[in-house]
Amino acid sequence: MKFPVGLCNNLAYEHGDETPRYFFKLDLDEVAPGRVATLPIYWRPNISHPILKEIYYADVGGFRIEKGNLQTLTSAVLDAINALVDHKTLPYYSITLPNNSRIPVFLIGEKLKLEDGGIKISGETIGEIYQKLTRQLLSTKVIKSKNDLRVSILMWADLKLYPPAFIFRDIREKVWLPIFSHEKSGTAVLNFDIISKPSKFFRIEDLASLRKEVSSYLMADRLIPSPHSLFLDMVMDDVWKELHGRIVKDDFLLRYETSGQKHEISVYKIGNELLAANRPRIYFGQDREQLRNNVAESLREEGLVQSTTSVVIEKRRRP
Repeated sequence: MKFPVGLCNNLAYEHGDETPRYFFKLDLDEVAPGRVATLPIYWRPNISHPILKEIYYADVGGFRIEKGNLQTLTSAVLDAINALVDHKTLPYYSITLPNNSRIPVFLIGEKLKLEDGGIKISGETIGEIYQKLTRQLLSTKVIKSKNDLRVSILMWADLKLYPPAFIFRDIREKVWLPIFSHEKSGTAVLNFDIISKPSKFFRIEDLASLRKEVSSYLMADRLIPSPHSLFLDMVMDDVWKELHGRIVKDDFLLRYETSGQKHEISVYKIGNELLAANRPRIYFGQDREQLRNNVAESLREEGLVQSTTSVVIEKRRRP
């Protein structure tokens, strides 16, 4: 396929900084009518090399492409984009295996489709695709744990892969909904993406608004009974760091014992709710007992405690 490409300077670039030096403007009309991708092009000196004194590089679908001049980089970028195309479209998602190989997921009509060797999976959501793929790969011992798979979204605006900032989950894993990290104007944001609808972006400090939006969406489909049925899993460090600066430690904490070892889970106040941080998971509750129940159910489901009564909430000891 042909993707007409134009080059423009980044007027904000200053020699030696880490911002893009150029941008490729890529016409994606053949796979997405009317769409144009803006691909950042970076530059760095390569003085020690006898021939290649400078390097131009770009990321396409999770792959770094480096060349010694813009002409050869342009050709390599176009080859990389064509290699991504299948079913006359670009991938919607990408799933990375432990060996760093990637499986593309395409949106064909109203269905997501994944094909890799003898594996053929379709589904309405990336959560459904993820669940089906993990079951197959676990049964064939390709992976040892569900967490061995990493799901990213391919944003056609810049052809970059963005990983989840965290996953919205429920205890029984009926819900598995990734919220992807993103960057807008140099600021980290959260991307709530639903198939065939425009992405909705939230600042990390607006997590409460995002949870309300996601809960309403899932409750409308009768997938969860209440907002507190959800917890956050696989929370990225950057998200926790930002969130931690906006919460206040509670006077109580949760305690449980597993394999003879005692564990504590910190409890915090966030707005008019409580939050329990058992990273990489974060739980929410309207009150301490509801929070304890949510955490206890999760730990029991993981096999870390035999009974939900094994988790107790206690007054924090003062130093």
